[in-house]
Amino acid sequence: MTTKRKMPSTLVLSAPLREWLLESYPTLGVLDLSRKLGLHERTVRAIVFGERETVSLTLVDKAFTNLGSPYLLDELYPMDEAA
Repeated sequence: MTTKRKMPSTLVLSAPLREWLLESYPTLGVLDLSRKLGLHERTVRAIVFGERETVSLTLVDKAFTNLGSPYLLDELYPMDEAA
């Protein structure tokens, strides 16, 4: 049996994600938003209420992929071209 090793993900500020979520879904509750994003309710609550200063790029990618909009990752968190 092989085990899958998780690679550490880059941490980014949660503010751009929080602002986008609140702007895009102003009337959606945390539970419905978490279902839409495919993320745990506790995670979404912490992001939306500003209790989480950073999030992993993997989490952001998962959320946007589940929304069918993976391109949003690059819009909210553009990668430095020199990297």
